[in-house]
Amino acid sequence: MTRALRPLLVVGLGLACGFACRRDGPKNGSAGDAAAPSSAFASSSTSFTGVSSSDLLTAREASDRREAAAVPSSLASSSDVVARRASARALAQIGDKTAVERLGHALSDEDPEVVGWAAYGIALRCDVEPDLGREERAQIVHALAARALTWETHGGTSGVLEPWSALAWGLGRCGGIDASRELARWLRGDVVRARAACFALGAIAQHDRGLEDDIAQLLVEAARGGEAGPMLPEALYPFGRGDWSGRPPAPGLGEVARAHLGGDAQARLFAIRALGREDAGKPADLRPVLADATSPPERLVEAIRALHKQGVEGDAEIAAFATREVPTTLTAAAWVTPHFGPLRVALELLAERPATKTVTSSLRAFLPTGFAPIAVGIDPVVARRVASLRCLAAVGLHPSAPADSELVRCAAHDAGLPAALGAELDALRDDARLTTLDHTQIVDERRELLLRLAKDGALRVRERALSILAKHAETEAASAILVRALGAKELGWVAAAAQALTERPSLADHDLALSPKEQIKQGMDPKAPGPATLEPKKGVDPAVEKALEGVLARSFEEADAEIEIDLAGAVGALRFAKGRAFLLRLCGHRGPALRRAARQALDHLDPPGTAHACDVVTDFGAAASLAAASPKGHVLTLETDVGALTLTLDPTYAPLAVARVAELAAAGFYDGIVFHRVVPGFVVQFGDPLGDGYGGAHQALRCETAPIAFEPLSIGVALAGRDTGSSQLFVTLARTPHLEGSYSWLGKASGPFAALAEGDVVTKVKVD
Repeated sequence: MTRALRPLLVVGLGLACGFACRRDGPKNGSAGDAAAPSSAFASSSTSFTGVSSSDLLTAREASDRREAAAVPSSLASSSDVVARRASARALAQIGDKTAVERLGHALSDEDPEVVGWAAYGIALRCDVEPDLGREERAQIVHALAARALTWETHGGTSGVLEPWSALAWGLGRCGGIDASRELARWLRGDVVRARAACFALGAIAQHDRGLEDDIAQLLVEAARGGEAGPMLPEALYPFGRGDWSGRPPAPGLGEVARAHLGGDAQARLFAIRALGREDAGKPADLRPVLADATSPPERLVEAIRALHKQGVEGDAEIAAFATREVPTTLTAAAWVTPHFGPLRVALELLAERPATKTVTSSLRAFLPTGFAPIAVGIDPVVARRVASLRCLAAVGLHPSAPADSELVRCAAHDAGLPAALGAELDALRDDARLTTLDHTQIVDERRELLLRLAKDGALRVRERALSILAKHAETEAASAILVRALGAKELGWVAAAAQALTERPSLADHDLALSPKEQIKQGMDPKAPGPATLEPKKGVDPAVEKALEGVLARSFEEADAEIEIDLAGAVGALRFAKGRAFLLRLCGHRGPALRRAARQALDHLDPPGTAHACDVVTDFGAAASLAAASPKGHVLTLETDVGALTLTLDPTYAPLAVARVAELAAAGFYDGIVFHRVVPGFVVQFGDPLGDGYGGAHQALRCETAPIAFEPLSIGVALAGRDTGSSQLFVTLARTPHLEGSYSWLGKASGPFAALAEGDVVTKVKVD
């Protein structure tokens, strides 16, 4: 028996009865109960033998309030599996210390779904609390490993939550060598268990910058297959996660990965990612992927990213692909295609290194000398795409020259274009100039340009400019810009200012350089020789403190959690004592992300060792009104710039989120909203009225998470930390195991999502 299997410290998790415990008395519903999938969230009007419908409703409402003590204890001790599943599910989605203590006994249940929820909920703290101590993580790992050992002989898998996936998820999120070795043991067993272990080992590889040599070799053997079992392409997944550069190459990895390039879609993706390792593949391995006209966009994107990791030779292959794919006409048929995303990624990556002759030639194909401005009459959808690629090419050709004429003209357009479209194109140009500013030293006229964009650019340009200011120490103070941003009505600009202050508090110091207008106000002569400065003053500009005090006094909605988290960071970084009341309010919030932000900020305000009771919720609030509704599926049909898209919402795992999204859609909330984030080969995101990623629909959504597979075209709720969701949704473009268990799963999508680009619009949504 390995160290990972010792059932240490299980009493601390409430498992004193032992993992072989069984409940006495008759069972109303077995492990395979057909009614089980929806039982935990059944309507309050439905009754079950031995189960109080009011208790089921109370459990749902307690889960939404995040009040573990309010989940009826009678459910967990019931002989009815429906009741025990409801209790375990509610406690698992709360996932705090009180919930974990109560879930310890559920982990010893005989029902697979109860065990699955218990394992997930016990391990959730490892995912939600990054600073959770090593001892507590080890305690959870040992409990899960011990339960896995006994479950091997029990064997059930029925219900809405498969226990092996939940056990593996918990081991992967809590991590450590004991978890790695326990998961490695699973690679030689049942295929379902082995696949779950592969994805969990990927989580550990991401956190630990790789895996131990012997575990890596076991993964290679599992991917190869043979006498020990079938070929397991999922075993390649961990090699594509994290930075393995400090680890020696796993013998045979490249050979095995190449063998999987002829497998199914998922196998090919995992193989391509593995070949992106410098010690695993060569450009010739991936050249056929880019040359294959039938390669789907997510495969092209992964191949492009893998090739870029292989250096200049890989970039030459990317350049050849980009040159072949240059659209030759300004038509929607040429530009609104799934290949636009891979092209965008190709140009972004080619711009990251000094351009070789081959790369320069490729970039020049997108930005020919003397290119014409975007003319009146061009389809706006095409115009955005043309300007986007032109500006990316200009960045690659002039990486440190924000004033270069081609960069300034990369999104040039006729004056007769609609104002809104013209503003979008100007924002693309300004964003490209910001990229070049970020690549060079920001002084003199470059600093002036950055400050101007931070003050007068489009909203997303202003926000990015502030983030660049924070990254470059040579930009000196910028208190005037911060004052303006903190007082803005656009909460995204407020958040960007708070993030900048958190990252670099010295930005709030007194501005030393004065504009000519400011010099005149100070009685100076702007034309006089020498620098126009005030005497240096130490400390935070009082105007910034006043602006911060003002924004902390504002009334925020539930959906503004991300902004409050950012403001807490700024209060802590500046050691702003007047923000204490704001932090103490967040300290008792039911949202763990808000409590954690408050605790970290208070640690900056107070002497080391000061205790802050930010783990104790003092304001559970009210449960969502939709908590009492019967779960119901919906189909949303989105009319968009790329055609009809469909979201089939499934309430199995996140009934409240599904009901809320359908309610918003029926009210017209999503009509006219843009796809504000598109990461080719990964995800598309929408649902923010302002389009900068900070907005929502007033009310917050608590996470209804479970370790469920996020496959291609899965729908999830976007977050800025646990329980910060609102109206923003994302749709995955490939298998994304690292999202599982951390985001609410709402169903499956269909339609040409891969053809979307940032700025595309949802014109109308129909709800069925």
